Amino acid sequence: MVFFVTARYLKDKAEIEDVVQETFVQFFGHASAVGTSVRSYLTASVKNLALNAITKKLFIGMKGDFMMRIIGPKTQNLQTTGLRR
Repeated sequence: MVFFVTARYLKDKAEIEDVVQETFVQFFGHASAVGTSVRSYLTASVKNLALNAITKKLFIGMKGDFMMRIIGPKTQNLQTTGLRR
């Protein structure tokens, strides 16, 4: 059940397996504090971890794109002017 819920959010099998594994690691770490049903806890946890993985992937992509826009042109201009002297 946890795998299929994760697959609704993520497409990469390795990433799905990582999120499922992290879900169970967190569950067994907090099993005594689970006040709701186990199914509800696992569903909510896997959803949150999958969304975190998506956010992290988007942030890293945006950060890389941002850095290329900021640093890339300056570095390229410095190399070009240095070669033309």
